[in-house]
Amino acid sequence: MKLKTILACDRVIDEVGAGPTLVTTFQQITIAIPNRQPVPVDALLPKTWAIYTVWALEDQENNREYTQICEMLWPDGSQFFLAQLTSSAENANQFLTFTGKVSGFPIGQEGRLIIRVWMEEHGERVADPEETWLSVIHKHMEMKDTLNT
Repeated sequence: MKLKTILACDRVIDEVGAGPTLVTTFQQITIAIPNRQPVPVDALLPKTWAIYTVWALEDQENNREYTQICEMLWPDGSQFFLAQLTSSAENANQFLTFTGKVSGFPIGQEGRLIIRVWMEEHGERVADPEETWLSVIHKHMEMKDTLNT
């Protein structure tokens, strides 16, 4: 078993027989910070988004149940979330896909958000962890108070 794809996107539309449509994949998000205001280190953007993965299977790995573990870390290394998704590789045709929906996008810390995934079967790891990252950039902007002038 080998990870082929791990992508962050706005959403995944999965139509039976047509395959998935990934809407707006991304690797970076820039947040405008007005007037050098402090940003809480655990700030979240109220946005639902998705992590999409594709695993390539060997013939002997078909028709079994697997659990994908997905972990996301803040830039300081602390854990944002740890989630499990279980799927059967029944008639998987050599590929197994997972879509994990995430509520809230972590913007409180500038830097790299690490997304790490691995696969387990009956609680035993069957694929080593693989990872990618998303960049969060804080862009400080001077803004005038036009309501009180």
